[in-house]
Amino acid sequence: EFVDTPLWNPSVVTDANGEAQIEVTLPDNLTTWRIDARGVTSGENGPMLVGQVLEDFISTKPLLVRPVTPRFMVVGDKLTLGVIVNNNTQQDQEVEVLMQGTGFNVLEDTPLSTTVTIPAGGRVRVDWPVQALDVSNVDVTFAARTTDGSLSDASKPPVGQGDDRLLPVYKYVVPENVATAGTLEGPDTLSFTEVIALPDRIDTEQGQLDIRLDRSLAGPMLDGLDYLRNYPYQCIEQTVSKFLPNVMTMRALVSLNQSNPELEANLEVQVNYGLQRLDAEQKYDGGWGWFPRDDSNPLTTAYALIALVEAQSSGFTVDETVINRAKNFLRDYLLLTDQDVMAQSAPNWQLNRRAFILYAFTRAGEANASRISRVYDLRERLNLDAKAFLAMSMMTLDPTDPRIETLMSDFANAATLSATGTHWEDRPDYYNWTTNTRTTALILMAMVMHDPSNDLLPGAVRWMMVARKADAWETTQETAWAVMSLTNWMVTTGELNPDYTFNVRLNDGLLEIPDNTASPENAKEHEVLTVAVAELLTDEANRLTLIKDEGPGNLYYTAQLRTFLDVPSVEPASRGIIIERRYYRANDPDKTPITSAQVG
Repeated sequence: EFVDTPLWNPSVVTDANGEAQIEVTLPDNLTTWRIDARGVTSGENGPMLVGQVLEDFISTKPLLVRPVTPRFMVVGDKLTLGVIVNNNTQQDQEVEVLMQGTGFNVLEDTPLSTTVTIPAGGRVRVDWPVQALDVSNVDVTFAARTTDGSLSDASKPPVGQGDDRLLPVYKYVVPENVATAGTLEGPDTLSFTEVIALPDRIDTEQGQLDIRLDRSLAGPMLDGLDYLRNYPYQCIEQTVSKFLPNVMTMRALVSLNQSNPELEANLEVQVNYGLQRLDAEQKYDGGWGWFPRDDSNPLTTAYALIALVEAQSSGFTVDETVINRAKNFLRDYLLLTDQDVMAQSAPNWQLNRRAFILYAFTRAGEANASRISRVYDLRERLNLDAKAFLAMSMMTLDPTDPRIETLMSDFANAATLSATGTHWEDRPDYYNWTTNTRTTALILMAMVMHDPSNDLLPGAVRWMMVARKADAWETTQETAWAVMSLTNWMVTTGELNPDYTFNVRLNDGLLEIPDNTASPENAKEHEVLTVAVAELLTDEANRLTLIKDEGPGNLYYTAQLRTFLDVPSVEPASRGIIIERRYYRANDPDKTPITSAQVG
């Protein structure tokens, strides 16, 4: 029995000498107790008197065991488990001290029990050298009893976890994630086998293979929209990214006769909220900053302008004054920076930003052919994402413009082909939200706009699917443009009317799929299968076969393998950042490295 307040007596009457006795049975707590006694006279025979006294005392056992253990261990650790035995009696005691448990080996042939003499009021520590085994927990108990059997005590480690006070045993492992993706396209019966080989020296008790099957691109797109809707921060970029992809996706689904009441309701809320926020936070000069107190920024203003005109073209009421003020701010920016940005000495990020602003004007129906041509002439300085914006602006002006082919050739030459698909790696440009994933999404959008039959497009779609982090991409910018580019691809392929069945085979057996049919009714849904690493082959490659039966539509799949590698077996990698840790005495002027230290 363990209680915090073993006694509460609010009315104790003393004798004539002011003395009283109260009996209390102490609980099993081994601790310091505090007595708080307060007295008051009746005042009948003089003034009323009040007094208080505090007194501490310790409750303990005549023979007390106190384990000395770490909070956790790592597989293979060599350490000492100990116990301190207190003799709280007035006589010397012969005591047998015992340790027993599982999950470890006792080293140096040390016996599990030993007999020690503990002086009156003294204590003795007993240690056992042990090594932690490859287990989840160590379960250990320490006990002590006098040789005559009159006194005894036992305890598990107080720092242990759970009711059983277990000591967790961790593994010195590091997680590794690898992924692949692909598409089974067209009406014919198709199958494809991915080979999955587990790394050497992995922890087979942890990790899993996750397989996601999408009947169309609508599933990943809707997941991305849900991520954007629930994104917790509210700068102008994120406000726009919440509703702009919704507008584009809803428009695409309507064009494909795929109504979505939930998306429509969410679209109404997100767009109206976003429009109200843009209206409220537009600055006196017509622009928007990152946050309300920031100065107007051409990048965020151009992004907001795109959202405003797209919402307007989708039937939402947008104050024309807000759009015109944004245009005027951007016109002034272009005019004031024309000479500086177009100079050879100007930073390339300024030219990249100009390409985006011109794209925003093009989306707003005010393409500036002269300025677009001037930027095209300096295209060698442009990043790939800026070239994508430039190409889409030029295609809007004149789809037959021969210069567009030059840009498409640049994209083809810059493409990186790998087992996970096709993507583009861009130069860093932190001023303009540039990332490789965002650039790949923009080039995909531009190439779909130019030639939907381009052979690079399926590989780019595959890579975009692999690049997802759970249900979205890494940033709001990546997710917004990825959703919009995949929407354009989906409209081009017209894939929301599938009619086929599919299966997944792992080695020699079929995996159970809750629903292995694809139809217009479930085209926007997906299936997720999970296989524990313990169920995979370790001595040979695993064969994951995706099977799509005859029928119209595409089947998209991603397979993500998460394993835990033994740290000593992981080779160090050099990728531009080197971190070195050194220890030296704080008062050593020469900073001589310390390479070893004595434990304890």
